[in-house]
Amino acid sequence: KHTTNTDGDGSEIYMYFHAGNLPDRCIAHVNRHWVAVRDGAIWDTWDSRGKRLRKLRGYVCLREDD
Repeated sequence: KHTTNTDGDGSEIYMYFHAGNLPDRCIAHVNRHWVAVRDGAIWDTWDSRGKRLRKLRGYVCLREDD
């Protein structure tokens, strides 16, 4: 699913890697990395939280979870 929109003046609006921006179960794409999200929790072998916001490049999920 695309995570970038444009507002009225044509500038891009990004979504960020945050629980409120994702379905409960999905695989999220952040910069050079994929992260599993299950029931709102991050399932990852690498600490993908970081100290700054990360742009959400996109995500995939089952159609019924969307």
